[in-house]
Amino acid sequence: MIPGKRRKASRMLTLLFLGLSMFTIGCGGGSSAPAPVPAYNGTPKGAYTVTVTGTSSNVTQSTTFSLTVN
Repeated sequence: MIPGKRRKASRMLTLLFLGLSMFTIGCGGGSSAPAPVPAYNGTPKGAYTVTVTGTSSNVTQSTTFSLTVN
Protein backbone atom coordinates (compact mmCIF):
# COMPACT_ATOMS: atom_id res chain seq x y z
CA MET A 1 0.00 0.00 0.00
CA ILE A 2 1.23 3.52 -0.81
CA PRO A 3 1.11 6.07 2.04
CA GLY A 4 -1.40 8.98 1.70
CA LYS A 5 0.98 11.73 0.52
CA ARG A 6 2.68 9.47 -2.01
CA ARG A 7 -0.66 8.25 -3.34
CA LYS A 8 -1.86 11.84 -3.77
CA ALA A 9 1.37 12.79 -5.59
CA SER A 10 1.04 9.71 -7.79
CA ARG A 11 -2.54 10.67 -8.73
CA MET A 12 -1.47 14.24 -9.49
CA LEU A 13 1.34 13.05 -11.76
CA THR A 14 -1.03 10.67 -13.53
CA LEU A 15 -3.56 13.45 -14.14
CA LEU A 16 -0.81 15.79 -15.33
CA PHE A 17 0.50 13.15 -17.73
CA LEU A 18 -3.01 12.46 -19.11
CA GLY A 19 -3.71 16.17 -19.52
CA LEU A 20 -0.46 16.78 -21.38
CA SER A 21 -1.07 13.72 -23.56
CA MET A 22 -4.52 14.99 -24.56
CA PHE A 23 -3.12 18.46 -25.32
CA THR A 24 -0.37 17.01 -27.49
CA ILE A 25 -2.78 14.79 -29.43
CA GLY A 26 -5.17 17.72 -30.01
CA CYS A 27 -2.48 19.96 -31.49
CA GLY A 28 -1.11 17.61 -34.16
CA GLY A 29 -1.84 17.14 -37.82
CA GLY A 30 -0.74 20.46 -39.29
CA SER A 31 1.79 21.05 -42.03
CA SER A 32 4.37 23.81 -42.06
CA ALA A 33 4.66 23.86 -45.87
CA PRO A 34 2.76 26.72 -47.56
CA ALA A 35 -0.03 25.88 -49.98
CA PRO A 36 1.10 25.84 -53.62
CA VAL A 37 0.23 28.94 -55.63
CA PRO A 38 -1.28 28.25 -59.05
CA ALA A 39 0.80 29.46 -61.98
CA TYR A 40 -0.36 32.70 -63.58
CA ASN A 41 0.85 33.21 -67.12
CA GLY A 42 -0.80 36.59 -67.64
CA THR A 43 -3.44 37.60 -70.15
CA PRO A 44 -3.59 35.37 -73.22
CA LYS A 45 -2.42 36.90 -76.51
CA GLY A 46 -5.12 38.41 -78.67
CA ALA A 47 -7.26 41.46 -79.37
CA TYR A 48 -9.67 42.69 -76.71
CA THR A 49 -12.34 45.38 -76.63
CA VAL A 50 -12.38 47.40 -73.43
CA THR A 51 -15.24 49.68 -72.35
CA VAL A 52 -14.67 52.29 -69.66
CA THR A 53 -17.70 53.99 -68.09
CA GLY A 54 -17.67 56.92 -65.69
CA THR A 55 -20.66 58.29 -63.79
CA SER A 56 -21.07 61.50 -61.81
CA SER A 57 -24.45 62.58 -60.44
CA ASN A 58 -26.78 62.12 -63.41
CA VAL A 59 -24.12 62.22 -66.17
CA THR A 60 -22.63 59.03 -67.61
CA GLN A 61 -19.84 58.89 -70.20
CA SER A 62 -18.47 55.77 -71.89
CA THR A 63 -15.60 55.11 -74.24
CA THR A 64 -14.49 51.94 -75.96
CA PHE A 65 -11.00 51.04 -77.18
CA SER A 66 -9.15 48.05 -78.55
CA LEU A 67 -6.33 46.41 -76.64
CA THR A 68 -3.88 44.05 -78.31
CA VAL A 69 -1.84 41.69 -76.15
CA ASN A 70 1.27 40.30 -77.85
